[in-house]
Amino acid sequence: GSLTLYEVDLTFPESTYHSEYLKIELDLICQLRPGEDRGWVDQRLQQIQQYYEMHLTLDAAKIIDIVKKTLNLSGDFSILENLLDIAGKLESCKTQKLDSISPELMHAKRLLQGITVERRECLRKLAQQKEFVCWVREALKDVNELKVFVDLASISA
Repeated sequence: GSLTLYEVDLTFPESTYHSEYLKIELDLICQLRPGEDRGWVDQRLQQIQQYYEMHLTLDAAKIIDIVKKTLNLSGDFSILENLLDIAGKLESCKTQKLDSISPELMHAKRLLQGITVERRECLRKLAQQKEFVCWVREALKDVNELKVFVDLASISA
């Protein structure tokens, strides 16, 4: 846990990070020091995995925030706002240690983990369709009209 987040980014670039290969490498390092405890390997792998999953979660939160602002959505976005606040702190504090990832951050990650790469891309596209969404809001006054509209669109597709 003594690696900083900055060092994790440098040492294990997200695009090349594969936990199974990293575990093999860390086990090889342990073999060079046969007398030392190996208990730290799984803990470190878990922390690095959580860190990279956190990147995906923060990306999802940023996209949801863009959609919220672009489409003037209302509602309770307090969890999103907290996550974005934490994201800002995390980005500005790359000198923090790997083991500084808080339980609060992990809870937020679990809330947004269902937002896959494909769903994030869908949200990005939705944010780019502000005029269409505004037109749909104006033209279709209730949910029944929306259902008919969706049915007609799917039939014509």
